[in-house]
Amino acid sequence: MRHADLLYPFQVGSSGIEASWAGGIDGREVIDRFFKVVPTLLTPKTGRLYLVVIDQNLKSGTTEDITAALPGYRCEVVKARRAGPERLKILRYTAV
Repeated sequence: MRHADLLYPFQVGSSGIEASWAGGIDGREVIDRFFKVVPTLLTPKTGRLYLVVIDQNLKSGTTEDITAALPGYRCEVVKARRAGPERLKILRYTAV
């Protein structure tokens, strides 16, 4: 049987509609806070995390820094696409 857990998104200290898309500095404040709890949320060895990011979330312009932010997991880009002016990537993290 296959199943998935859906996670409620973290938010930055903002009120109003901008809180629904605001990610803090470089869009990474929320992602970096979320990564601290990911190991407690995923099933060991088989859990997977899919994360949608825009290029501005990638400090170095590559996935190296966002991969390093989640030690013990391998990151790969499973899809990349342009949506208007934004370049989106879907990242898959799997335990190593």
